[in-house]
Amino acid sequence: MIKPLPIAQYRAVYKPDLVECRSTEEMKPSDEIIGQDRAQKALHFGLEIQEKGFNIYVAGMPGTGRKSAVRKFLDRLAQTKPRADDWIYVNNFANPYEPLAIRLPAGMGSRFRADMASFLDEARRSLPRAFESEDYATKRQEALGKLDAEREEIIGRVNERAGEQGFTIQMGPTGLLIIPVVDGKPLTAEEFSALPEKTQAEIRQKRENLDADLRNGFRQLRELDTRGMEAVTSLNNEIALYAIGHLVTGLTEKYGKIPEVLTYIDDVRKDILENLGTFLGVQQQQQQQELGGLY
Repeated sequence: MIKPLPIAQYRAVYKPDLVECRSTEEMKPSDEIIGQDRAQKALHFGLEIQEKGFNIYVAGMPGTGRKSAVRKFLDRLAQTKPRADDWIYVNNFANPYEPLAIRLPAGMGSRFRADMASFLDEARRSLPRAFESEDYATKRQEALGKLDAEREEIIGRVNERAGEQGFTIQMGPTGLLIIPVVDGKPLTAEEFSALPEKTQAEIRQKRENLDADLRNGFRQLRELDTRGMEAVTSLNNEIALYAIGHLVTGLTEKYGKIPEVLTYIDDVRKDILENLGTFLGVQQQQQQQELGGLY
């Protein structure tokens, strides 16, 4: 049976006694989604799923507080769960376009980043000082002194053999030069061209006779150059490792339980040795280049 609707129910009527505050200043924000019991239950259920491959999709009108509500749910839930592990990306020295991801215990990621920054800052200070030291200069001279003597001996033998055939050996911008000598005077290119054809032919024949001895001497000099470069590289690595060794040891002791971090620290150490010029000042870098030019 249809009944008439009382006038009092035509519209909603505000009842002040239902609000437990005297003004909005005393009101506290709700921690729940008002009028969305089913949505709250779905959130609780979805967030408790431990398996992989599940997602939660939240829909609603803009401005209804969907993001804030879900954030509150997640914050409350996170307080009851173990802290999540940290994930960091580090440089992949083998392929810089594919950085390596390393999993660390919660809170360790930021500490590791700070430790690596401190390590590099100290390396930039320690390495230049090590290569400016008297100890480095002394060891470098010791490493190259014997090679200098061998070099002079080889050049002396080659020069003696060349002198027997009427030539002299001089150091040029591209290496050793073989210059013909006439009446005790080294000839320039113009002076050689001005000689009679027969004399030029005789000089060329003597030059060809020298080739075997000269090639052997030049081969010995190249081998000496290689030994010199190896000696310098070995010395530089020794000095650099002495300068930063305690820093590397400190990092490995602190993060020794994480194999991926130890591998990364070792890669950093190797990269520093391969790029010492980056850590040295301009003057030291020039000295290293000059040293490499000699050997």
